[in-house]
Amino acid sequence: MQAISGTSWKATTLSSDTADISNDDKSVCVICQVEFDKKIVVDSYGHAFHSDQRQCDKCIGVRKITSATQAKLEAAIRDGNFSLAQRLVNDHGAILTADILKVGLESAAKTLNVQQARSLFELSSSEPATQAVARTVLDGVLQKALASAKATTSLYMHRNTVEFTRLFFNHDIVNNELANIALYICVLRDDLVSAQEFKAKYRAQLEASHFQTVLRQIVQELEEGICLQKGKTDILLDLVTPDAATQTIAQDILTHFLQNALPQAVNMSRTKYSGIKEFTDLILGHHLGNIELANMALEICVLRGELESALKFKTEHRAQLGVTTFQKVLQQMDLKWETNRIDILLSLVMPDEAAQNFVLDMLTGLLQNALTEFENMSDPVYRDIMAFTHIVFRHEVINSALVNTALRICILREETEQAQKIKALYGAFVFEKEYGMHTIESFAEKIGYKLTTDRAKDYRNMARMVHSDKQQSSDELMKELNRLYDK
Repeated sequence: MQAISGTSWKATTLSSDTADISNDDKSVCVICQVEFDKKIVVDSYGHAFHSDQRQCDKCIGVRKITSATQAKLEAAIRDGNFSLAQRLVNDHGAILTADILKVGLESAAKTLNVQQARSLFELSSSEPATQAVARTVLDGVLQKALASAKATTSLYMHRNTVEFTRLFFNHDIVNNELANIALYICVLRDDLVSAQEFKAKYRAQLEASHFQTVLRQIVQELEEGICLQKGKTDILLDLVTPDAATQTIAQDILTHFLQNALPQAVNMSRTKYSGIKEFTDLILGHHLGNIELANMALEICVLRGELESALKFKTEHRAQLGVTTFQKVLQQMDLKWETNRIDILLSLVMPDEAAQNFVLDMLTGLLQNALTEFENMSDPVYRDIMAFTHIVFRHEVINSALVNTALRICILREETEQAQKIKALYGAFVFEKEYGMHTIESFAEKIGYKLTTDRAKDYRNMARMVHSDKQQSSDELMKELNRLYDK
């Protein structure tokens, strides 16, 4: 709105009272700007005029003309004759009052006539009264649009509403409430470009109550197996301020949704599973979720056998697999030991003391059985057991008893290379008392080495089997020989 100099006029009855000049406000005539003598006329606004025709025979007449001009301006505005209204303001001193502006804006609002509203703003001032009138008119337009946003409103009508609102906002007829309503209307109409504009330019945001409505609609569509529109959802979440209210709403709705989805995880459709995974990831990425939501989403991925997706929730959102689901899935895995999947599964649950104890018991039973059945064990089964053993050890689920059992199995099967690998990687876990003083025959039998007639060679070979990390010709190796064989 542009500022218009002058006084707002209203038809009034003149007083014929005379008064002495008593202050600066009434020292000159408001029309001719000439100092008074002793006679003035004061209207109900407190404006002072000459009453002596000899002094200024036009003052009273001009005032009467101005009152008539105001009436003409109001009529021009009602008729939409803005060229005449412009002349009345520029050439005849007419003022577009708040009342007249209200009449004009309400007329423009009926048809969302942007040009008419723009002309009115060009004629009006930026006084608080006129701004209040404009805000009231715009609020009425937005409330009407909000009520019909999901009904029969055409796209053409919506675009006109946005353009009409944008005009008001550009003339500083805007506050948080109006901006937020405008944004929500755009969200309901899937006009996310305009919604983003209102947020960027006018700091609008999706209010908590509106966010709750939108979020419930998304969840309902996911429940029905409708594919998630990831890009749209990402923009919608970006329109929300992640404060305590919106976080509580998001967590309550998504917690209920995921709890219902968990029992159906294995048999749910691929579309629904993908929607759950992507939606939860977006909620967490916009800082609206919590670790419990991340854990539930991870568990759904694991139950579906989607371990790579589960690993993403752990890596990006610090989620962790519960021990109950871990035990269930690990026990159901094929005895052929899918090493890569087991490795990921252990990554998802560790560190967890209950899970560590479960894996220790499982590996202990497996190795003890292998130690008993080593002669009848096939090579593929042996390799699977060793692969599983190495995975468990790498995740620091390890003790000296397990290391020594694995080592003995390798020696008994004459898998020298595997035995050296175990000793080199996990030797720190082997207690020295396991290799106390032995005669060469008993020691060879213990580690499964077949003696030759060359005892010096036997010493070196056996030392290399249990201490492959030592250099053959080093002093350390000779010390190890002496320690092991009582030489």
